[in-house]
Amino acid sequence: MIRKLSFLLLLVFLLAGCANGGQSQPSQEEIATRVALLRLTPGSSQPTAGDGIVLATIQTAAPQLTATVTATPTLTATPTVQPSDPVSWLGTPTWRDTFSGSNNFYTTADENVQFNYANDTFNMTAYNVNGWHSWSLGNRRIANFYLEATFKVGDCSGNDQYGLVFRAPDTSQGYFYIIRCGGTFGLIRWDTMEQLIDWKPVVPLKSGPNQVNRVGVMARGSELSFYINGEEIQKINNGRYVEGMFGFFIASYGTYNFNVQVEEVAYWNQ
Repeated sequence: MIRKLSFLLLLVFLLAGCANGGQSQPSQEEIATRVALLRLTPGSSQPTAGDGIVLATIQTAAPQLTATVTATPTLTATPTVQPSDPVSWLGTPTWRDTFSGSNNFYTTADENVQFNYANDTFNMTAYNVNGWHSWSLGNRRIANFYLEATFKVGDCSGNDQYGLVFRAPDTSQGYFYIIRCGGTFGLIRWDTMEQLIDWKPVVPLKSGPNQVNRVGVMARGSELSFYINGEEIQKINNGRYVEGMFGFFIASYGTYNFNVQVEEVAYWNQ
């Protein structure tokens, strides 16, 4: 019995020596310090069992898989917006005059006004400041259309006027679409002088002397839409005149020898 107990004790000491490798068991404080250093040192490799370090295995819950629903985008058709400028979508004009070798508008000269062709323009000059309205009509009659003319203004002031005459049944009737040098516009019925659009300022209009403006009107039945430099500025309904001739006019209220040149005119049938 004594021999068996001695043998067992000897075996225990031998196994303990093999386990420790001849080294003493580290204290709990040393283990904690080593683990802390491994955690705090960037780039440290994962510690392995050995050297008396006990590695704790932390049981973590398996991540819950959450279904992510991604909405399928719905394609919504975007309506095509027609540009404001009619010239950009009307295509080739039905008729156009650049005043180069043509003779489509009436010319005259008297003590108040002169209408003539000069330097590939239709030239209008109002000599006096008496507000005398003088106009020149062409030899074409149109009903539903977009009509536009490009006017180049010389020296002018305040209420000096120029613009388009349209749907004129004869030389004493029609609509006068009026542009003022000071930056306003209006519409009158010529035979009665009724003001169909009161004077009002308009942002697209280039006011003052030495300016170029495109002045246009869209006429479809009784609906009349007015444009300056490609931008619609007002729309009204008036069916007094349904077709007629078209042309230009000029009137001076403050500038002697007030001059306006029409660089071109065109219309598109509607």
